[in-house]
Amino acid sequence: MGLTPFETTTLGLAVVAYLVSLAWAMAHLASPRRFTIGLGRALILGAFGAHTLYLLLHTVRLGGSWILDIKETFLLLTWCITAIYIGLDRALKIPSLAAFFIPINVLITVGAASLSFQSPDVKVDSHADRLTFLAHIIPAFVSYAAFALGLALGVMYLIQERQLKQKYTGAMFRGLPPLEVIERTAQHVVAAGFVCLTVALVVGLVRAQWTGELGPNWFLQNKVVFAVLTWLTYGSLMHLKLTATVVGRRFIYLTIAAFLLVLFTYIGTPTLLGEAHG
Repeated sequence: MGLTPFETTTLGLAVVAYLVSLAWAMAHLASPRRFTIGLGRALILGAFGAHTLYLLLHTVRLGGSWILDIKETFLLLTWCITAIYIGLDRALKIPSLAAFFIPINVLITVGAASLSFQSPDVKVDSHADRLTFLAHIIPAFVSYAAFALGLALGVMYLIQERQLKQKYTGAMFRGLPPLEVIERTAQHVVAAGFVCLTVALVVGLVRAQWTGELGPNWFLQNKVVFAVLTWLTYGSLMHLKLTATVVGRRFIYLTIAAFLLVLFTYIGTPTLLGEAHG
């Protein structure tokens, strides 16, 4: 199913705004006084607004239905990433975080915008079925978005650590928060993502058993196996962190490695596609 000209325009505006905000965020790291973070935040809000408008227009045109093919799941994922970033930025005031989260968003959004639509393979017809589908898919996307921001924080940590070792005190060094702040923020973000993933996994497994849409051997499906493996990976990571078994760089490395598993689960195995009729 193709896009209307208005949907194409709003999606294009979102992509352009993300690209401009990326350029501004990188410039802010190099020259924070000249490229103020206030305008950078405004650009991100503009991109988020256009992104939101596109999703609303697309949903309204479908008459209140949700169609989540691979293109739409990516666009919804980047919307969630931006929403969580905006909340995190307001709460923690880390101006430099934009320069690390936007590249992830730009890569995913541009890639998704270039894809053609595919037909969904799962239909959600009843009201109860729709509710369980949403109860599964919403926390799943929030968890993926949180893990993506954990990756951005991990990259920020490694760069700041390298600058400290090299005793570099340039503009970029001054624009990054202390290592302890980055690590603590990453821990909280990943922990929140793990809680959401737990909810999504429990609801998804109950729904698979209830609807039978994955067949009698649903527990052997690749998407289920890798989802459980991802949950076990992040659960182990949080356990090791809370028991102080892994801290600092080791925790960051494991956070990055865990997100690579998320990507493989998200891209390398069949995505749960859905259509909910209003």
